[in-house]
Order: sequence, then C-alpha cells, then structure tokens
Amino acid sequence: MKRKSNRRIIGLLSSIAVMAMLAGCNKDKSSGEEEKVEKEIPVEVANVTFGSLSDSNRLTGTIIPGTEVDVVAKTAGEIKKIAVEKGDVVKTGDVLAQLDDTNERNAVQQQKAALKQAQSSLKSAQSGLSNAQSGKAKAEKSYTQSQASVRQVEASLDEARQSKSNNLDSIELQIKNAKLALDQAKQNHVRMKALYDEGLISEQNYEDASNAEQNAQNSYDQVVLNKNQAGSDLSLKSLEASLEQSRIGASIAQSSIQDAEFGIKQAQAGVEQAQASVEQAQLAVDLANERLADKVIVATASGEITEMSGEVGAMTSSQQPFATIVSIDVVKVSMDVLPDQFTVFKPGSSFQVEVN
Repeated sequence: MKRKSNRRIIGLLSSIAVMAMLAGCNKDKSSGEEEKVEKEIPVEVANVTFGSLSDSNRLTGTIIPGTEVDVVAKTAGEIKKIAVEKGDVVKTGDVLAQLDDTNERNAVQQQKAALKQAQSSLKSAQSGLSNAQSGKAKAEKSYTQSQASVRQVEASLDEARQSKSNNLDSIELQIKNAKLALDQAKQNHVRMKALYDEGLISEQNYEDASNAEQNAQNSYDQVVLNKNQAGSDLSLKSLEASLEQSRIGASIAQSSIQDAEFGIKQAQAGVEQAQASVEQAQLAVDLANERLADKVIVATASGEITEMSGEVGAMTSSQQPFATIVSIDVVKVSMDVLPDQFTVFKPGSSFQVEVN
C-alpha cells in the first residue's frame, strides 16, 4: 500500500514536469508560427508533505467462549429431577440435577447411629477412667492416713515403753521407802507393846502404834501392787497390736494404689480404643455424606448451558457429560491470518473488534 502511494505521487510530479516542458516548446514555436489556442488539462494538485503512510486491514473471525466445561456426574444413578434447561445461565455450585439417593441416605443414617454408639462407648470409657483415678486418689489418701496412724502408734508405744521403764525405777524407790517405813512401824509397834504391857503407856498410844504399823503395811502392799501392774505387758501388747493393725492397713492401702494404677492403665487403653472407634465412625459418616453429595449434579463453572443430555428416569454415566457450560464473560477471537500480515500482530498490540 505504501509503495502504491509513492508511485502515484511520483507519477503526478512527472506529469506536471512534462506539461511544463510542452508549454515551453509551444512558446518557442509561436514566435515563428501562427499563435494557437492553449488547451487546459484539469489536474489536481496537492502540497507535498513529510510523514508515514498508513493502511488498514479488516479480518473476519469467529468468537469462541473463554472456557467450555463438560459437567459429568460423579457417580451413576437414576435421574430423579432436572433443575435447569438448555440456555439457562448458572453459577458455580448451582444444582443441575438430582439422582436417586435412597441407599446413600440410609447409609448416612446407619453410619450416624454407629457414630452415636461409639461416642456412648467413649463416654463410658472416660467415666471408667475417671472412677479409676478417683479410686487411686482415695487409696492414696487412705495410705497417707495409715502411715500417719503407724507413726502415731509407734510413738505411743515408744512412750509407753519409756514410761514403763521410768515407772519401774520410781516404784522400786517407793517400795524401798515403803519397806523402810514398814520396818520402822513394826519396831515401834513392838516397842510400844512392851511399854504397854509394863503399863508405861496408855492403851491409845499402843493402838496408834498398831495402826501405824497397819498403815505402813498397806502402803507397802500398794506399792508392790503398783510394781506388778507397771511391770505388766498388757498395755504394751495392746499398743503393739494397734501398731500391727495400722501397718496392715497401710499395706492394704498401698496394694489398693497399685490396683488403682493398673485399673487406670486399663481404663486409658479403653478410652484410646473407644476414641479410635469414634474417629473411624466419623470417617465412615463423612464418606457416606460424600457419597450422598455425589448424587447431586452441580455446575462446576459459571456460564450458559449449551448442551444437555439425559432426562428424568434415565441413568447417568460418569463417562458421558450431563451438560456443557460455556463462559461468555471472557471470550476469544479465532481468525485466519496471511503470512504477510504477521508483522501487524505484536505482543501488547490492541485491535478493535466489531461483533454483530
């Protein structure tokens, strides 16, 4: 196009130059010949300017959608309901059709029942663990109390043994003193009897001496009785028996702690097993819900439905598209370009598109 324009300009300039030369020749000839009438030739004249030549190309093409998506059912099944028609505009996630989901709904209910039972078993296992832990706490408390009782009885026994030893020493001294007082009272009674027989003292004095001897004898007998009682091991044996009982109680409490610890381990194992059952049941419920959700055919893209296959009562297939959705928000233009037009298309270039 550019070459053609240059040729036109050059041709126009050449014509003007030839005409000027012919006019000069005619003036020279008119000096010797008769003057002839000049003819006017219409010529369009334009000012010569500098610049780049421009041209335009007009290409014809076809508009195609930006995206075209085939919606395929995730599982086979009987179509129970179709919610759209060909030509409808849908959004991603819109329900297109509903398949028969009777078996899937029943499966969901069964798995939920199994999950509920597993959760109940877990709750029972957790309750058993709590009881075992409570039993251990009680056993530990009982063991602490038994240990305190053992220490208390041991202290009482030591105190009783020390008291016995101290009492025996004190009683020995009391017996010695009581024996000395008794011997003096007897000697005084003998002496007072002799004086009374000789009539040197009154009967009252004699009776006083006799009573004094009897009192001394009673005191001596009481001290000896106290010694016998203090030397008895009955009180010590009672404390020793209490100590043995306390030790047995502590041993039983310690065994209860061990039993409770073993019970806690078993309860923890039961809780872990029940927890695993709950998790497994939950996975089964999730899987059943996924299979139930697969019975609903939804739009996987936004756009216009251009093709649909299937009808209510028919069976779907995961191999054949149920519907075709095209997106017209962003479209593409397909056209044929000749080799000599390649230079027009460069990265970043923009073009005007007219759509009927």
